[in-house]
Amino acid sequence: MTRTRILFLPCFFGMPSHFIPLVKLYQRLPKGRYDVAFFLPRMSPKDIAAQTAAGFNQAAAYYYSDEFLSHFDVPTIDLEQRFGVVNELAAYRKFSPDLIVDDSSLTTALARRIQWRPRLAIARTGVFGSAAAQGPGRYPHSLSAMLEMYRVPPPFRFEVPRSIDAYFEAEAHIIPGVRSLESLPGLPDEGRRAFYSGPLTLDEREETIFHSGPLSKFIEAVRGRRIAYVTLGVDAAKSPHAGIGRCLRELLRRDFAVVTNVEIALQHEYCFHSKAVPMHDLCSRASLIVHVAGSATYHYPILHGKPAITLGTHCRDREQIAWTLCARGLSQHIPAPATAEACYEFFVDALDRFESSRAPFDAELASRLSACRLEMADASARFDLDAAIEAALAQGEAHRAVM
Repeated sequence: MTRTRILFLPCFFGMPSHFIPLVKLYQRLPKGRYDVAFFLPRMSPKDIAAQTAAGFNQAAAYYYSDEFLSHFDVPTIDLEQRFGVVNELAAYRKFSPDLIVDDSSLTTALARRIQWRPRLAIARTGVFGSAAAQGPGRYPHSLSAMLEMYRVPPPFRFEVPRSIDAYFEAEAHIIPGVRSLESLPGLPDEGRRAFYSGPLTLDEREETIFHSGPLSKFIEAVRGRRIAYVTLGVDAAKSPHAGIGRCLRELLRRDFAVVTNVEIALQHEYCFHSKAVPMHDLCSRASLIVHVAGSATYHYPILHGKPAITLGTHCRDREQIAWTLCARGLSQHIPAPATAEACYEFFVDALDRFESSRAPFDAELASRLSACRLEMADASARFDLDAAIEAALAQGEAHRAVM
C-alpha cells in the first residue's frame, strides 16, 4: 500500500515559533503510515552576516543554523531552502508530496497557484475575518508587513493575494490552542475542517537545549527573590516597546530578579539577559510573567499557573489573544500606548494590582488558570492528527474533481 507523502514547511521568517509546532505534529504521526520530510530554512555563516548587515535580528539568526536545527530528530530534504517560491517548488519536485503541512508559510499560497497540492495549515487568531473598525481587529496582522516581500516568479503571471487570510487558504486547518482562547469566526466552511490541538510546545526534556551555565548560576544567585520573566518574543526583542526600560527598572526597584530577552543597556546584578530560555523551567520558577501574547508564549503562564501581564503590540493577532486572556481574568493587559510615559504608568498600575492581589490577581486566579489548563489538556487528548490529514486529503480530492 502506498504511503501518503507529507512535506512539513515552517514559515521562512519567525523560527522557531513556526518550526516547533510542526515538530510536535510530526511526533504524533503513527510510525510507518506516512513518508515525511521537512523543508527547513538554513543560513550559512555568510548568509547570517549578510542578513545582519541588512538589519536582520542577529539573535534570531541562531535559529536558522545547524547548531539549533541539529537538535531535532526530523527527516529533512537534501535541498537548501532559500526564501522564495522557486525554492518551494523545487522541494515539491524533489519530494512529490501528497500533502503540505505548514505553519504560516506564506510562499505556499503562491506556490500552490503554480503547482497545486492539498494543504493542512496551522492557523491562529487574527488570520481570518475582516478587520473591525473598533477593538483589536482594526490593527494589521503581525505578518502583514511581510506581504510586500512576496513576488510572483517569472515567467508566471497571476495576482498576489492582497489580504493575510488569502495566504492561509487550505483544505483543512490546525489551531494550536483551545476554542475559548483561539477564536477564528472567519474560518472557511464555518470551521468544520478545523482541528484544535491544544498547545504545540516543546516538553521540559526537549528544552534542555536552551539551558545555559550563566542562566543556571543567575537563578541560583537569586534564590529566595521573586523572579519576573519579561519577553517580547524573538522578533520584537531587538526594538523594545516605548518605556520598557523604565518598566524593567521598576521591577528591580520592587526587588524582583529579572530575566529578559529585551536587548537594552541595563546593567544590574539582578537582571539577566538571554536570547533563549528553557520556558517550562523558567516559568515554573517565575512569580510574574510579562509577554506580548505571542502564539506560543501565552500558553506558559497558564500551563504553570502563573500571574501574567501582557503588553500591547498594535498587531491584531496578539491583541485579540491578549484581550481574551484579560476578559477571562487570566492576565492584565496594557494596551500599546502612544508615549513611553503612558506605558510606564500603566505598568506601575498593573504591578500595584499584582502586589495588592486585586483582579485579575485575586484569590480566584489559580482556579481560573487551572480550568483553562484542563481545557488545554482535554483539547490535546482529543486532537486527532490522522483525522485532520484525512479531511485535508478528502477536500483535496473534491478540489481536483472541479479543477
